[in-house]
Amino acid sequence: MNTNSKNNREQNTILTSLILLLFLLLFPVSADAVTDPAPESVRLETVSSSEDSITSPEIHLIIVNGPEFIRATDEISEELTAKDDSLNGVTLDIQVNIDNSVWKQYDPPANMYYNIKDNEFDLRLYNTGAIDLSAHTLYVKVRYAWCSSTGSVYYGSWSDVQVIGLNASDPEDAVLKERPEFKSVSFITTQEGFPRIDVTFSRIADETASYMTNPTGTLMLNIMISESGGPYRSIRFQPVSNIKTDQALSCSILNDSNTYKPGLLLMKARYEWYEGGTLYYGTKEPDAVSPWSEVKSTTVSLWSDASQWALPDLKTAEDLNLIPSVLTGKDFKQKITRAEFAALAVKLYEAITNRETDNPGDSPFDDCSDENVLKAYSVGIINGKDSHTFSPDSFITRQEAAVMLTRIYKAAVFDSWTLSRDDSFPLTYDALVRFNDADRISPYAVESVHFLASQGVINGLPGNVFAPKNTTPEEEASGYANTSRQQAIIMALRLYNLFAD
Repeated sequence: MNTNSKNNREQNTILTSLILLLFLLLFPVSADAVTDPAPESVRLETVSSSEDSITSPEIHLIIVNGPEFIRATDEISEELTAKDDSLNGVTLDIQVNIDNSVWKQYDPPANMYYNIKDNEFDLRLYNTGAIDLSAHTLYVKVRYAWCSSTGSVYYGSWSDVQVIGLNASDPEDAVLKERPEFKSVSFITTQEGFPRIDVTFSRIADETASYMTNPTGTLMLNIMISESGGPYRSIRFQPVSNIKTDQALSCSILNDSNTYKPGLLLMKARYEWYEGGTLYYGTKEPDAVSPWSEVKSTTVSLWSDASQWALPDLKTAEDLNLIPSVLTGKDFKQKITRAEFAALAVKLYEAITNRETDNPGDSPFDDCSDENVLKAYSVGIINGKDSHTFSPDSFITRQEAAVMLTRIYKAAVFDSWTLSRDDSFPLTYDALVRFNDADRISPYAVESVHFLASQGVINGLPGNVFAPKNTTPEEEASGYANTSRQQAIIMALRLYNLFAD
């Protein structure tokens, strides 16, 4: 590489980066619009700039622009002109992640006004020695950013995540040359309220498909995910022998616990060939493997749906880590089950008391061995419908929720409180909230309802009613007296705030 040319390129990059930085200081950025186009292709490559840089070469980002990029630029320019504004330039928003940890903005900013409209361009991300690719893995994703003269920024879609380094290298002795190719990845919530990942791969090539009919072994598909910066783990391991070569391979993935961690989820896959018969993941090493697929990414939201009025409190509860993982990805407008409320109760109790709850071991219930239910039972927060039945999937009523929250309060305030001695710890309240249906509150719940209502933890419904329980088949069917997930979380947050204040 010519030294003068190299120096000039570095000086130009630094100069244009300073110009962009000054531009951002003078014109605060706001995301006024979103455009769909992503780079047509993105790849990471290593470039050895000298004989002694073989083990830790320069890392370059190669970006190819497609026709959608030009179309989007023209449309945005027209839109800005209509607003008496103008398109100032197009740059790149580059996010990097080393060893699958935290995504960070690439620094310095990549201001590529002078050549981003080229069909393909090469951006050096790291100099020689910055990252040892034999010991570390680099993840990169890119999107376009169109900047207006007033500081508005129009963002395109993210590219697929690109990986280079330790966990991205293809096995040199790979017999299966074809890597799986993701066609689509979507994160959804099932009708039962469980989060699920639906994955579709492109059709299998003939060479790989020949292994499906080979009677001496089994061709497997191994799908691995990384959640919120954690290590990769296998989440789907299945034979592909029943997939025809002219069909796409589709599968739905549920975690064993039906939960996913909120945040960035990365996914990769490969084919694995095993000599012999049926096997299970981890029981033996594969006899042949394909290269890993490109890494796909999606963002897991803590909830799939929630009411607009509830969002500020739900975000606060999320920041305080009050929302249990069993609710991740679920519709918070829907009713909360007794087992889900037990998990919320454990989270709240541990946050208020700063104590961890122990799993007592064997379950006293014939219909439930859920860890959070047993923890809540050991503290005295919950008990069963009877001595052997908990009904974990039944929906909790408003008076049941009030009683469980009051027990958390007592357990936190009174060191010697236990459920068996609950009557020895009566609660007082300054003002009695008079509900029009107070006569429908069960005797065991009267104190809890009035105490929490006086503290503003729990409120009535329109018509000044509390709706403590369902008393008719019609009420049961409509969920008249049941509590939604978002209502339960907000009540837990209000109780937490009594101690925070």
